[in-house]
Amino acid sequence: MKPRIPLLLFLTLWGVFSVSGVVRPDTDIEKYTSLASEEFLDCVGKVYIKGKFIGSCVLIDSNRVLTAAHVVDKNSSSVDIIVKFKDKASSVSRVAIHSMYSSTGMGMYDIALLQLKSKINSVELPELNSSTDEVGKKAIGAGYGAFIIADKKHKTRNSRKIAGNNIIDSVGGVEVNGIASKLFCDFDAPDTKTCNRLGSASPCDLEYLTAGGDSGGGLFIQRKGKLLLVGITRGGGINYNTFLKCGYYGQVMEHTRVAAFISWIEAACK
Repeated sequence: MKPRIPLLLFLTLWGVFSVSGVVRPDTDIEKYTSLASEEFLDCVGKVYIKGKFIGSCVLIDSNRVLTAAHVVDKNSSSVDIIVKFKDKASSVSRVAIHSMYSSTGMGMYDIALLQLKSKINSVELPELNSSTDEVGKKAIGAGYGAFIIADKKHKTRNSRKIAGNNIIDSVGGVEVNGIASKLFCDFDAPDTKTCNRLGSASPCDLEYLTAGGDSGGGLFIQRKGKLLLVGITRGGGINYNTFLKCGYYGQVMEHTRVAAFISWIEAACK
């Protein structure tokens, strides 16, 4: 018989992972917020539905945005959806959700494109990555939401844009156009390798774990001076056994792989 998770503990863990990103306890939080404030990450914004912050998004053109399908799937008519990038905002005229997406489909095809009513100008835009050599690359993730310092397991802080680094450890998910549709990274501990679950056990200086409000945000790599969007944040989950042993360390985050959806994005833009 499988052990049951006590209800109170389950609700505590679920609440933690559904609203927060997690950062290293041995690193000044201002280093994460400083990275997030770089101009090249101004393309990462917020999604609001009926005035309520619901998730993150990435500007890929002056009037087009990518986000996670689960961020907007309950408002696919575009009514009451607004996106904000620093001091710029626009309402949404059209929502395109991948036709294969299902809220009960294990996070597959979790991608959506939002057509904006007004153009968002003067923002540096990323290029869409079409290469399939992401594994082993150092990536930059960015998004919004409350966050937690890794050794303070039940203390959340107010919503703030943060960015961090992870090594892209693996690919997986269903194949789309012959390409695995997800990218995976785990949250590596600064002082032990026993909690590592994927790839290298060596953490980045700004290692972090995405979740909650980061959904729909971007995962980027830099190549030859260009910023490439390689993933749209799907979020994370909680492995109960790993949490009991290591807390947040070793938890895995996943991103919808842009390279697998280039054709869909191009078609949705038309």
